[in-house]
Amino acid sequence: MYILLESFSPDAAVLDALETVVKKRQTLQIESFYTKTEGIQSGLGSEFHFEGRNFAFSNIQLDKTLPAYTQILQPRFHLIIIGSEHDAVQLCQFASLTGWEITIVASVKDPKTIADFPGANEVLHLLPEEIGSLSIDSETAVVLMTHSYSTDLKFLIGLKNTQPAYLGLLGPVKRRNQILNDFFEFTGSYNESLLDVAYGPSGISIGAETPQEIAISIIAEILSVVRKEEPISLKYKNSAIHS
Repeated sequence: MYILLESFSPDAAVLDALETVVKKRQTLQIESFYTKTEGIQSGLGSEFHFEGRNFAFSNIQLDKTLPAYTQILQPRFHLIIIGSEHDAVQLCQFASLTGWEITIVASVKDPKTIADFPGANEVLHLLPEEIGSLSIDSETAVVLMTHSYSTDLKFLIGLKNTQPAYLGLLGPVKRRNQILNDFFEFTGSYNESLLDVAYGPSGISIGAETPQEIAISIIAEILSVVRKEEPISLKYKNSAIHS
């Protein structure tokens, strides 16, 4: 095994550019120039590639005639929780332990702040018609849990042209059927693929009762959908656990 050790001292312009990449959820490429020779070598190091520009890790002059190793860094998986009740707090806290990026969407009249949601990256106070302005991509899951039928419906309508990896609807089957029927009634056109990733009641059947247990069941379902795995006990899995 060979390890490339290098200094990381980007200037302010690079840090600003990286912050923009993270906020825009863009793919980041790192190209590292190396040699399989032990000791201190000149010209070794890495640089970022994004938005058609190159940014070096430091001010070292890179020798680009050397072999290069390229890494592609995708945005962190993003969970958007629409709701700010106690169960939203639990889902946020548990999901943050996975390393996901967490956005809480609360009512414009809700006084709660990010301090009320341990693990959240941001708390936004949005109207339902503003939800479509968020960056919702194939690495994003959305869970509707406002505990208000009409509010959930309005946000669902606001999501009509988006395509998340997962859309969770809280509540029993009867509520899910009703909200989808009303969605069809009040929505003239929508992205039909959105319904392919709609799951309600959100979560897998593990006997969850408490808000904490329900949060675990929702996270487990999101993972199973995103990773395209059918939830089973590992006891019954014949193939390798990790592909």
